[in-house]
Amino acid sequence: MNTQAGNNTAICTGTSATLGGFPTADGGIAPYTYSWSPATGLSSSTAPNPVATPSTTTTYTVQVSDSLGCSGSGSITVTVHPLPVASAGSGATICSGQSAQLQASGGTGYVWTPTTGLSNPNISNPVASPTNTSSYTVSVSDQNGCSALGSTTVTVHPNPIANAGIDAAICAGEKAAIGGSPSASGGTSPYSYTWTPATGLNGTALPNPDASPTSNTTYTLTVSDANSCQAMDSTSIEVRPKPVADAG
Repeated sequence: MNTQAGNNTAICTGTSATLGGFPTADGGIAPYTYSWSPATGLSSSTAPNPVATPSTTTTYTVQVSDSLGCSGSGSITVTVHPLPVASAGSGATICSGQSAQLQASGGTGYVWTPTTGLSNPNISNPVASPTNTSSYTVSVSDQNGCSALGSTTVTVHPNPIANAGIDAAICAGEKAAIGGSPSASGGTSPYSYTWTPATGLNGTALPNPDASPTSNTTYTLTVSDANSCQAMDSTSIEVRPKPVADAG
């Protein structure tokens, strides 16, 4: 009697393989009875084609008997490959409009989802430019075709809004307060302020400094928030000469 336990096969941890040939037994006098051993990881030890889900590499032997008590045996080895150790990296924090490079490891092939905001979803280290906080999952596969998942989050902080105020005109020797009301909003307070150039200002780190330029000047305000996100705005001061009085 011919007994076919099937061809040796390989699976990944957590997956299954069907044992037995097609048919598992022929010759002899049907019907046949089947006895697989060990029974560990089998869906049935008496079926002709049981499903095997072993946790480690296992050799299964099938004993087949026909109606006359004649028997034969065969064996098959199911090699179990471990899953890769997938890592999606530690995540990143960016300001709106910025990018972060992701870094996955643990295998030879990588597929990221969702693909939105990624420079290339099929490499280990794509550049992510999400518009809002996003979680990315990477499927990491190895040379055996086994795969595992990892995930990471890119946190996106909103940028503040800088308000340098409206343009103004002063007479030579006068001053004007610059900066809006408020000079910063949005983002995450507290804010820090930097005005450039410093010429004619009574302070470059104030939200509303006094400006006393001697000539037409454009001042630029850079606002940084608690997350180090920045925004810029500018305002111009026109300096008009004073009239010259002539008493005659």
